[in-house]
Amino acid sequence: MADLQEGTCCASENVDPNKVGRLVFACSGGAAVGRIADVAARQLDAANDARMYCLAGLGGRIPEMVRTVHDAEWICVIDGCETACASKTLETVAIGRFHHIKVTDLGFDKESAEFNEAAAAKVAAAARDKTRTNEPGPPPCERDAAASA
Repeated sequence: MADLQEGTCCASENVDPNKVGRLVFACSGGAAVGRIADVAARQLDAANDARMYCLAGLGGRIPEMVRTVHDAEWICVIDGCETACASKTLETVAIGRFHHIKVTDLGFDKESAEFNEAAAAKVAAAARDKTRTNEPGPPPCERDAAASA
């Protein structure tokens, strides 16, 4: 596991920094659905359901961060929309098995959605349902099939 210090951008003060465990990544894009995804992930982190981790560090291919994610026992990615930037970022560093939620799949329109805490809570609840399984998440082929169904 990477050597992370509590209080850095990648170690929540709510979770033991020496245990990778469950990680959540979120889109933080410019649309409200990106903010909803981001706040939902922060809610999961605050509730100790999963540890929010740094998506930009993966995009930057920071070796210690990539290793940490490869060591995770469970990963959930919350994307704001169909563009799926967050999940594509994980795939660029060969992270293939994760649970995937798109805010737009939960009834929020990218163009007209407005941020509020209730919207973030709805998305966090959908992600929390995924935490009830210890499975690492479906492989990409199963995620893609479910998305197109």
